[in-house]
Amino acid sequence: MDFFTYLSPIWIEDMVQLSIKTDSLSVHEENVFEFEIYQFIFSKCKNIKYFDWIKNKSLFLFCPNVKEFFSGIRQLKINVEYMIPELLAIIDCQNIADLEVINSKDNDDLISFIRMKNNLPLLCEQLSDMIGSNAITLKKIILRLTITLISPSFFPSLTNLQYLILYNDDDGEFYNSIIWQEWELYLRTSFFPNLQYLETSYLPCNIEYLIIERSGGKISEINIRHTLESRDYLIENETLINIISMYCSKIIRLTMVINPNNLNLVGNIFSNCVHLKKIYYTKENNNMSDTKDVLNSKDYEQYVN
Repeated sequence: MDFFTYLSPIWIEDMVQLSIKTDSLSVHEENVFEFEIYQFIFSKCKNIKYFDWIKNKSLFLFCPNVKEFFSGIRQLKINVEYMIPELLAIIDCQNIADLEVINSKDNDDLISFIRMKNNLPLLCEQLSDMIGSNAITLKKIILRLTITLISPSFFPSLTNLQYLILYNDDDGEFYNSIIWQEWELYLRTSFFPNLQYLETSYLPCNIEYLIIERSGGKISEINIRHTLESRDYLIENETLINIISMYCSKIIRLTMVINPNNLNLVGNIFSNCVHLKKIYYTKENNNMSDTKDVLNSKDYEQYVN
């Protein structure tokens, strides 16, 4: 048991199903059995560092040493669809290095969906506090939910951040929201000297500018996706290309939308980013950027000539 480093509730459910005969136990008996497995693992597995909390059952929270168990977790994945504020408040995660928060939206039950939507603002507030309390140790953050519900107050403290994914799933509803002004305020006072990977989806371009500008010049890969509905997109795309060429001299791989009118500016990236191996550029297709091509330096030279 000392060799266990990863735990997922999916595994525990599988253990229960594989250990009993079909329909031989009631739901209550299955829950008791599952709870006993958690108690055993929590007491015996002292080296578990990764916990995958993506199921709606949370029996493990009732184990007597649950806080001690989570105090040793370094990598945590949470699905907010199955979370309620009372449950998240129970655990006390400190010194997390890798945090992933998703909202899978897989639940077809209307009541559960409404409950999740009502809980989401408070959950996001708690998640912001969790990130802030672990800011010094966090090296990897993945947020796949309505980003504007997350307070950006923790950004100035993320000095050791190396890997950042921000996937905004609000379908562009808050693209021009005043909330982004708060993000700008905190990002302008932030510095990410160790950032190496950046991936964003459906964020305003000015937020992407700031993250890149406030990085330490060590970014090796960028992957940017967003809608093309903004009337200023041509100018925004031009600015983004110029900022990448100025602040990302060590970049190796780049994925982004390149407006056809700005393709001539790609030469600045090739000139200043001498380590670049591939650009995966997406073409404009209706309102979404979903058609991908590959451009290398030789292709570009043929294009401009």
